[in-house]
Amino acid sequence: MAHRSSELFRGLNARRIRRIASRWAAGMAFGIVWACAVSGVQASTYRVPEEFLTPQAAMQRAQAGDTIRVGDGIYEGELAVKPGVTIEGAGSGTVFRQGMTVRGAAGVVLRGFRLQGGTNQHHFGIVCEKADVTVENVTVDGYHHGIGAEDSTLAVRGISIRDAFNAGILLTNSSASIQDASVTDGAGNGLIVSESDRLVRIARVVIAGNGLTGIRVSNARVHVRDSRIVDNGLGVSIESGTADFGTRAQPGGNAIFGNRVADLDSQVGGIEARGNFWGSSSQPRRDRVSPNALVEPWLSRDPADGLAVGGRDLAAVRWGSLRAQR
Repeated sequence: MAHRSSELFRGLNARRIRRIASRWAAGMAFGIVWACAVSGVQASTYRVPEEFLTPQAAMQRAQAGDTIRVGDGIYEGELAVKPGVTIEGAGSGTVFRQGMTVRGAAGVVLRGFRLQGGTNQHHFGIVCEKADVTVENVTVDGYHHGIGAEDSTLAVRGISIRDAFNAGILLTNSSASIQDASVTDGAGNGLIVSESDRLVRIARVVIAGNGLTGIRVSNARVHVRDSRIVDNGLGVSIESGTADFGTRAQPGGNAIFGNRVADLDSQVGGIEARGNFWGSSSQPRRDRVSPNALVEPWLSRDPADGLAVGGRDLAAVRWGSLRAQR
């Protein structure tokens, strides 16, 4: 009798185990399907003014991964951008009359529009704080600061900043890549980089016609290649930190000349600024370029004259120092 009871108990346990396993498998399958459905949610595109009258209204709906496409028109009011959202204009006809703020947000892309200031009330065109932001093909006119970044990572391509009252670009404790851009005709400084050991790379940028300094470096790191720094109050001011405007292995290819006070003023000895054009084929004058800067060899012609000066391929360029040895 005890033996038959034991067999019955084992049979009941086996059936119970099979039922539990079946329920567990069904639950797991549902969980997998739900997880796949959630992870497969597609990003949305919101259109202004077709679907939303204002960019602010579209931003309230947007989530990370979404794009807000803004058509031609003039749009008023500050715009706070959420993490992971792309703002895409239709070109110069898409005009924002106030600024944009990106705070504590990563993965933000701002592309294809114009920010128009022009009064003392327009402080920043774009301000980034503890953010990771890409800015492409944007024009910023008439702000105290065109773009400001603090504790941030910034990628800038194809932008134009004009008529900044204070600074075209202001970077504090931030890393940045600034390429194929222009910062011109401001009353103040073109680019200020301060208080950071994070590298700022500048390539193919025109900084011209600014009333104070083209590039000002204070306790920071900059790397400048193939750029034009001309017709500013002072071309380059290096107060402290490190700056690489060209080495023997990687010549600068920059044109730095025609600035009213001086072209390069460095309070730091040993700054390398090799392979640049200083306004003439001869050695740069020491009242124009700090004597403690390392400028040899220099370019004897302006890179804008159609000479290929990128990288190591400098065969078509007559180096000033070699010419002087003849």
